[in-house]
Amino acid sequence: MTEAPATLSPLGEDTLFAPDTVAEMLCCSPRTLAEWRLSGRGPRFVRLGRNVVRYRLGDVRSFVAAGIVTNTGGHDA
Repeated sequence: MTEAPATLSPLGEDTLFAPDTVAEMLCCSPRTLAEWRLSGRGPRFVRLGRNVVRYRLGDVRSFVAAGIVTNTGGHDA
């Protein structure tokens, strides 16, 4: 008897990720992500406690989409 292949269920936009995971997604260091939080330049985040920060998948995707440009001047034509 053969087993069915494992499938991953799609992640919802409200799925929460730890900063280390998001830093890896964005190819930056966790320190850079923390600096972005302080300056308001990074993706929106959720504060769940004094020292607990998480990022919603939808907010990370929106942050990436906002950085898409079509020319080197950084402005869409």
